[in-house]
Amino acid sequence: MKIHSVKPLLKRGLFNAGLVELSPTMLVRYNDALVSLGLEPTRRKRVLVDGVGWSPQIARERRNPYYMCSGGLVNPVAIIVSPDQYKKPVYWPIFSWMRGAMRLVFEKYHREIIDITGTHVISLDCENGLSTLEGPKDLLLLSEVTLKPNTGRLVEAAQEQAALVNRFMDGLHCLESETRNSLIAHRRAHSDLRKRRVSMQPVTFDFFNDFYTVAFGGVAVLRDVDGSDLLVMESQSDYEAIKGSDTNAVICYLYDQGAETTGYLANAGFLRIPYEEYRSDPALLERKKDLLLAYALCDCEEGLDWSATSPAKRKTLIKKHGAKVPHLYTELERFAAAVRRGSKSVELSRELWHYLAVPSDSIAPATKEVLWILLTRLEPRRLLNLYRYDKNKFFEVYSGWSGAKQEWVADYIQARYEPRMNS
Repeated sequence: MKIHSVKPLLKRGLFNAGLVELSPTMLVRYNDALVSLGLEPTRRKRVLVDGVGWSPQIARERRNPYYMCSGGLVNPVAIIVSPDQYKKPVYWPIFSWMRGAMRLVFEKYHREIIDITGTHVISLDCENGLSTLEGPKDLLLLSEVTLKPNTGRLVEAAQEQAALVNRFMDGLHCLESETRNSLIAHRRAHSDLRKRRVSMQPVTFDFFNDFYTVAFGGVAVLRDVDGSDLLVMESQSDYEAIKGSDTNAVICYLYDQGAETTGYLANAGFLRIPYEEYRSDPALLERKKDLLLAYALCDCEEGLDWSATSPAKRKTLIKKHGAKVPHLYTELERFAAAVRRGSKSVELSRELWHYLAVPSDSIAPATKEVLWILLTRLEPRRLLNLYRYDKNKFFEVYSGWSGAKQEWVADYIQARYEPRMNS
């Protein structure tokens, strides 16, 4: 993606927000970590990284946003160069569990990360038991991931220094010049490691059953949906290749008009239409109407400032540019009127259902994230949800809009921005 195509977001701090800039010393360590993971070092002089050590500058340099994989998409890696990466966003996650896994590592070893990154870098190999993915059905085998830390020789050096100190303190060994010289030389080479906590054990992250991955064109794995595992696929060709194959899982194509994946999820209690919320707070639907209208008409006339446009002017624009207003807007008007009248149930089109649906309250957070990704893929006009849960898709869509629309969307996101959207 070219930077000039997202300038309004950059100006408002909504693009590359939350990244950590590496100092020259950190960059040297970062390159060492890349090499240790079997990846090429970067030639860039200025590098910013996200919560897993992914850098937009290096991704552009390599023309590969998924360069942080040592053995294909099934084996992502992470690099911790600074404790400042704690709670930072993960911009190009191979798997949706990566944010939660990194947070667990930081919370379990926060002191160790501070001590280690003062002089060294931490690389993490994400091991899930598979070296390759032969097909989408392999994703059903994944239920946990172990993050294995590597700090180079720092742990071994700490053990060596502890042994030298113990010998120095034992009896009269402190009088031996060889013992003293060995300890002094080791300290000069590795600094004083006596009080530093540098040992990190592998961390197993199994707080997820459901996840989304970019592998095979985009696949969601959802467990125990009406008693069966569910694979929701975005690639029609990959779906056609495995549909009807011998598996206990239900396999769906997300965009299939007939299969109604979202209807299946709703019947299983994963998705719902929040009728009660809309009845108790009619402003929710008014905001959704305003969003649809602005999305359609914000660039219909040159120099139009949508935020300064009065309701009367908007009605004039609807009449003048009616062909640009989606039928969904009219349908939403009628739905809002029915809700105001107290209708208990309103028949919804597939499009309106996708525009209004939300994950059920009882769903676990990791599963909600997967469901939001699916919902925003089906209805990308839910801009705030798209920006929060699927930034890569948001930036992809955003870069293709007119300048006026980009400015309006940037203002819309900024006005509703919350720091957690980048965590």
